[in-house]
Amino acid sequence: MNAELIILDWDGTLSVGRFWAGLDPARYTQVQQTLFVENRPLVDRWMCGLVDSDHVNAWLAERIGVDHAVLSESLAASCRSMTLTEELRASLATLRSRTRLALVTDNMDCFSRYTAPTNRLGELFHTIINSADVGRLKNDQQGRTLRETVERYCPFEAAVLIDDSDSTREMFTRLGGRSIKTGGPTQTAHILGDIVDV
Repeated sequence: MNAELIILDWDGTLSVGRFWAGLDPARYTQVQQTLFVENRPLVDRWMCGLVDSDHVNAWLAERIGVDHAVLSESLAASCRSMTLTEELRASLATLRSRTRLALVTDNMDCFSRYTAPTNRLGELFHTIINSADVGRLKNDQQGRTLRETVERYCPFEAAVLIDDSDSTREMFTRLGGRSIKTGGPTQTAHILGDIVDV
């Protein structure tokens, strides 16, 4: 595949890790239900950098009766445990020497604080854009983040997006790029491997 820029998503594309995964199963389920199911607007605010992880941990502590420090430690540990497989890392390292790579993720401040450094993502990607750092999601403002990322490097027809989100891929295609759907890290590894072998 001939591409001057390959953009990859993180969650559901390169990783399937979950926040607070180290809590006991009952508490983990309670966190997921309380935050991600019942209070989705707070999650969106978190992903746009309007609140930070400390605020979310304090908010959860009040509602589910788990100490704030325990939640903070668990969140940090779970973010650090979201690691790339060696196969993905090797493919990305090879591709980085041949084309531009960008990581564009709808994520939280804890991704930039813990996950990116743990994985040394700056060594693999030419640019890393986290929604919490720029204050908007990928599809916001007619895909502004995606548009600005591509326009920094190449024409849209020379850019490829690999993402598990149908809505993001549709947005990218409307903007003029090519997109590839992935079902998770294993499939992404195969996709990247095929590109490396071309």
